[in-house]
Amino acid sequence: MPSTVDLRALCAAMLVTLVAMPSAVHAQLPRITIDRMDARRAAGTIELTLGAKATDAQKKAMAEAQGWSVESIETATGAMRTLPVETVAIHPSDLALTLDLAPVEEEWLDTSTHTISVTLLRSANLARAVSAPTAAVPGGVAKRRFVAAPTVAAANVYFSGKITATDNTKPRYSVEARLKDDWEMPRNSGHLGYMAEVFADEATDADPDRISASATYRRVIDPRPRGLILHAQPIAGEFARKAPRTTTILTTAHVEHVLLPTTGSAKAKGAMVVFGGVEIGNNFANAIDKDNGSGFVTRVRVVANPFVILKPANGPFKTLKGSAFWDARFLANEEIDPGRPDARGLPTLTRRARHHLKVDLDLGLNDFVSLTIQHRYGYLPPVYKKVSPTISLSLTFKGKWT
Repeated sequence: MPSTVDLRALCAAMLVTLVAMPSAVHAQLPRITIDRMDARRAAGTIELTLGAKATDAQKKAMAEAQGWSVESIETATGAMRTLPVETVAIHPSDLALTLDLAPVEEEWLDTSTHTISVTLLRSANLARAVSAPTAAVPGGVAKRRFVAAPTVAAANVYFSGKITATDNTKPRYSVEARLKDDWEMPRNSGHLGYMAEVFADEATDADPDRISASATYRRVIDPRPRGLILHAQPIAGEFARKAPRTTTILTTAHVEHVLLPTTGSAKAKGAMVVFGGVEIGNNFANAIDKDNGSGFVTRVRVVANPFVILKPANGPFKTLKGSAFWDARFLANEEIDPGRPDARGLPTLTRRARHHLKVDLDLGLNDFVSLTIQHRYGYLPPVYKKVSPTISLSLTFKGKWT
């Protein structure tokens, strides 16, 4: 019989071996790089060229269709679709392979209007390629690129400085800015990120001069072109920029549906985004009660955002983009209403529905910078101070990460 010391030594040796084995196997896995990617629209396939010949271990990982992730994002709308891989064919040279995709409309494989990303999930280095242009990093994941955003809603970085003229007053200046981003979570479980916005309007009675910040979550529920996307903000804050302060903390969720047209051309394209959802939280301070606020907040929100994009053959503008954004909030609880003051001239509380309309005409000077003519009217939280019909001219910058 082995002694107790021998048994302990044997167990320790086995434990060390078991712990070391995965690391050793992982270290021996060859690295896979993708040097080139071509989408074949008519054939419904993705052609890949590898950076080196595939070993038997690599070919086994690449041959499994479920080990690949293919996504296509429409540049004009930001609509995203996951393209399932049905089969994988490895060429005899071991330097190329073909991904056969499930039936899909040809437009989703058009790299002139869509960004396509292909990722081999079952590789030690998460090999990846991105279309137009192909982006591949030897032994690693492709670097993110900063490109022009097609619309304000799609922009990760947005800045608009504008000058506004009203009757019998001197022109004044205003700023709108937004910064947002998100990152894909493991196992296709969605995207987690952040968003911060600042609106400072010294020119008019535009509502509101405000700051908002939130954590964000996004997940594609149905990847078809007319599918559904879930957007959630687990925690979001609305803050009035000027006194009297209004502070509301919310949790929000809405489902977005992209309505893609059945017709269109390279020079003219239009679509509409609609979504509906809820906003739930608590108002901690307002002009009526600076210490406790109005309490529980519940809103049902409905939005419609039609837009059209034109690319003229001649003229000073590269693109012409028109959009309307109708935003309606229906209040289940009373919130501040500065539009109906009491006998002392102080705001009151109300459950009246709040509507807001934004109309933008974007005259593109280049991919990043444009002149924008804007029209605003209605009410926005947290103060719900009415925005009188206002027309302004902006110089706008918008870009996004891909």
